[in-house]
Amino acid sequence: MKAITVEPKKPGTARFEEIPEPDAGEGSVLVEAVAVGVCGTDVEIVEGKYGWAPPGKTRLVLGHESLGRIIDPGASRSLKKGDLVVGVVRRPDPVPCPNCAVGESDMCRNSQYTERGIKEIDGFMSERWRIEPEYVMKIDPSLGILGVLIEPTTVITKALEQVVTIGQRSFWEPKTALVTGAGPKGRRGRHPLPCRSRIGRDRDPGRRRCRGGGGPEEQCDRRQRECEQAPLVQSIQSAGSRGPEVAEPPDYTP
Repeated sequence: MKAITVEPKKPGTARFEEIPEPDAGEGSVLVEAVAVGVCGTDVEIVEGKYGWAPPGKTRLVLGHESLGRIIDPGASRSLKKGDLVVGVVRRPDPVPCPNCAVGESDMCRNSQYTERGIKEIDGFMSERWRIEPEYVMKIDPSLGILGVLIEPTTVITKALEQVVTIGQRSFWEPKTALVTGAGPKGRRGRHPLPCRSRIGRDRDPGRRRCRGGGGPEEQCDRRQRECEQAPLVQSIQSAGSRGPEVAEPPDYTP
């Protein structure tokens, strides 16, 4: 099957290549890829700044923002063939630390966690992938292709949960919020903020030049608008030389 892989910490090594079918040891649920998102983390891995290959391997299959369709649910009683699903990215550390021990691996304290497509586990940028049933999230089919936004949306949701938890230690009635980072997540994250004034700041010159519409609706340039409005199936086609390209899903049906 085809996949997009990279040799972590080595820029210019990303490639679209043939790899073996996923091993049953990776999970009892077999999934056909429908869509995959590309975020700044993927770009940094392609640029050689980040990432770790699985133990015993030199290359890592990219992709952590996923959307797939069940081919074989295995022994799972809650899943069936054809279900639209998203894969959970992080796995708890094996020690485990106090947070991982209570199911909060996103707050891991010893950094021994692993992550699909980022840290020591192959990701979702392959035609098919396997996953453990406890790390599969079935989504409403009415979401269709937008289901690929579930993973980045959970990041925003977690951040807002932490903000609210800290703020509600005493009487709290926020009127202004500062969001640092004016990329897609930064702009999307401003929508649910319970404030009348939402301010975005970014150190990237291109993002700082954003004009027109203001607030969470602002767009930077034509290229960024095309990427954000496309059906969200993104793949790195050029071995990292030109960054992410946007492609239509060949035969997607909701």
